[in-house]
Amino acid sequence: PASCYAVDNFFTSTIYEKGSEVIRMMQTMVGRPGFRKGMDNYFTKHDGQAVIIEDFASAISEPNNQDWSQFKLWYSQAGTPKVKVQEKYSSSDKTYSLTLKQECPATSQEKLEGVSKQPFHIPMILGLLNSSGKDMKLDCDQIQKNSEDQNLIHLKNESQEFVFKNVSEKPILSLNRQFSSPIHLESEANFQELLFLMKHDSDAFNRWEASQKIYLQELSRQIGELRKGSTVVKTDSKI
Repeated sequence: PASCYAVDNFFTSTIYEKGSEVIRMMQTMVGRPGFRKGMDNYFTKHDGQAVIIEDFASAISEPNNQDWSQFKLWYSQAGTPKVKVQEKYSSSDKTYSLTLKQECPATSQEKLEGVSKQPFHIPMILGLLNSSGKDMKLDCDQIQKNSEDQNLIHLKNESQEFVFKNVSEKPILSLNRQFSSPIHLESEANFQELLFLMKHDSDAFNRWEASQKIYLQELSRQIGELRKGSTVVKTDSKI
């Protein structure tokens, strides 16, 4: 941050946890082999020196040909971004459109300081599953691959559309795999789609996330039934 009330503001659990998440996003963007290459570069250039976080980020990005000028906003802007998902599939031209919108309201301190927030650079690993639960081949000009051959999209604007071509059937979206970015993700996935992800997604985090959403939805349904006066509430047989 540009300023602080006291030095001990820099030694909270939030600071350490957010810092680790930002470094993990760096690793996600370049992949583990790329991150190792960046770390080798970091020690070659800065061993024995007193450095700042910009030096570390540059050392990782340079050998991987990354531009992280916008990404560094994670260090200077407060709050957790919320990303809303909108999906559209056209069977006639076999295209799947994914629209993502990000927002992160100003904190009370930012409002007092008149801070104008900029969109975050949010990297996300994703996959599209077919009706058999297998990952589809992705045909999208906006897809980038890291050194682990993982498919990434980079949300850099307030609203951004990603168009996938040659999609033979309506896919099931698996977004933010491995918890690529520490965000609040609001998807349009219904109960059946969440159940499908829980059963078939190759990503362990998204299987877990789908199960948690189903669990909360079912709890909310049962609480609603009890509030209406039901004395016996049964678990949905589809689960």
